[in-house]
Amino acid sequence: MRREFRQAVAIGLCELLVFLPVIGDAARQEARPRPAETTSLRDYLQKPYLELFELAPKLEFSAEEIQNQRQAFQNGEKVCVTRFTLFAARKFRWVQRKVEWQPPPTQG
Repeated sequence: MRREFRQAVAIGLCELLVFLPVIGDAARQEARPRPAETTSLRDYLQKPYLELFELAPKLEFSAEEIQNQRQAFQNGEKVCVTRFTLFAARKFRWVQRKVEWQPPPTQG
């Protein structure tokens, strides 16, 4: 009797392990907001790849939207390169000052 009870519980738990992810996934998909028709290209680029692959057949962007996004990427690249170049120059000057300055030798 005890063995049969354990087997029944084990089977029930196995079924739960199979069905809970399916039920949970359906609930998550219902809760997820659907993309609006006015979502910008930039907003879509922030989404995970998997979601983009699912949405891709339905998406259409004008040539102007694509060109504007390319321009935004180019501007962002210029800002990043400039910021990194200035940081590297400051760091180089700091290292040069540290190398030139030598503390007096200590007697020990």
